[in-house]
Amino acid sequence: MELMEALGITRASRTRNLEIGRTHFYGGSGPSRILAAMGVALRSIGLGLCGSHSRVLLVRPEAATGEGACALHAIHTAYPHLVDLYQGPHPDWVGAGLIASNLYQLILLDGVEVDDALAAAIVGAPHPVEVILTGEQLPPALAGSIDLHSEHQCHCQTGIANTALIHGDGKGKSTSALGLLLTAVSRILSGEDTRPVSLIQLLKGGAGYSRVGPYTEDPAIAALQRMTGLVDHHHFGDDRVIFKRVPPDHPNVRRPADYTEAQAGWSLAQKHLLSGRYQAVLVDELNVALDLELLGDEGEGQRLVRSAMLLKQPDVAFIATGRCWLENPHSEQLLGSYQQHIEIRNSHHYGCASLRAGIDW
Repeated sequence: MELMEALGITRASRTRNLEIGRTHFYGGSGPSRILAAMGVALRSIGLGLCGSHSRVLLVRPEAATGEGACALHAIHTAYPHLVDLYQGPHPDWVGAGLIASNLYQLILLDGVEVDDALAAAIVGAPHPVEVILTGEQLPPALAGSIDLHSEHQCHCQTGIANTALIHGDGKGKSTSALGLLLTAVSRILSGEDTRPVSLIQLLKGGAGYSRVGPYTEDPAIAALQRMTGLVDHHHFGDDRVIFKRVPPDHPNVRRPADYTEAQAGWSLAQKHLLSGRYQAVLVDELNVALDLELLGDEGEGQRLVRSAMLLKQPDVAFIATGRCWLENPHSEQLLGSYQQHIEIRNSHHYGCASLRAGIDW
């Protein structure tokens, strides 16, 4: 038996998840880059809680601060048996050495400067190791070696206080939103705010979104819920994709049950938002439900959402996600109602053929 095994350390190469790891880069402006990466880390940790070995390493420069700092320290404090955190001098040296160690399934390098040595370590990483980098621009040394590249553009505007919209065709919308919820959970753990958080998912119900189903955020949500009992999670809908412009006999056409489920989900979200009992309310895939006109046609759904945003208390955060945002002409006015507008653009994606447990679902 190896010394590491004798010490209780499970090497990544000995885990059940033996697929080849990939390299991600989340670029652009604003805190959503690190929050998206933290959402992926939560998912990996969630699977670790369910029995798979999913050890995670978080690496940041010594002087790094910002919104991601609280989330990073909260997740490290809650899961010391699954998460290692390094924030100190020479993060590039530390990152390069630990990538080669093959001890981790997921390594997150947040704002770490990539020199030739670190780039070589990333490119030559052991097959099971997944590496996520965040930064303003793609490191030139890694050009051509990135498997997934999404750009996060954060726009602050004059809108309703404490509201955020996350949309676009890039990967990381729901995971960025989960990262925002993680910052709220960190406030609960520190005693700064004792109110719970609410997560309501539209169009993500049915057997396909159970804890064992694919393409789900449930492992990440399970990790959040184990950090504190103050995370309310509800999902609505069926386990199928719905299209707006298809013939009536198409299997993906909108059905009466789709309207009922979406409206029930929004009704609960509105109740949570206006109660003042929650510090944050996240409605995942709200933009898609609006585009599909499941909450009302001719702009009625957008008016319902804006009315609730105006009536909520200023210290209650409201977060909405979904990729179909600007395809509906009635959405332009609602777009301007958000205080923060985050667009995630897809620069390069490895596609559905390369999805991996603990990272993508």
